[in-house]
Amino acid sequence: MGDEANKPGRPSDYTEDIAESICLRLAEGESLRSVCSDDGMPCKQTVLRWISRRPEFRAQYVRAKEEGAEAIAEELFDIADDGTNDWMEKLDKEGECIGYQLNGEHVQRSKLRIDTRKWYLSKIMPKKYGDRIQHDQTITMADRTDDDIDKRIRELMNGQSATPEGDDQDSES
Repeated sequence: MGDEANKPGRPSDYTEDIAESICLRLAEGESLRSVCSDDGMPCKQTVLRWISRRPEFRAQYVRAKEEGAEAIAEELFDIADDGTNDWMEKLDKEGECIGYQLNGEHVQRSKLRIDTRKWYLSKIMPKKYGDRIQHDQTITMADRTDDDIDKRIRELMNGQSATPEGDDQDSES
């Protein structure tokens, strides 16, 4: 068959050096897909197998992804603050600059880059970067006595329900 030891290709054996290299790049905000596409790196499926089979690598990977999320969040400011190419020279018929005009395509691309990163952060770290949802509720108890309210509280604490009209005798358990 040939010498398997000299077979070129992607590494599939776990080494601490490769694991550290992968995690350093992930911590900088690079995607696993991008890291694994480079020569000398294992394929994505191999890395995912390492994550499932090696607890020490799994913990290192999780930390790297959290740090990577922070790097992506910081990158949002860099994208927003970078005005390079937002304006283009406006030329007359002779090719002379007569002013500047907004480069709408570049501005929209920057907006898309920011929105995509914000969406991604909201999905991978929803508690930190997700939308906050506030629920407001008004409860009216004008037709109930204090005894009725106390009874209803006890029922709710015991996992019983009552009809909305307050007919607690006919409720299903």
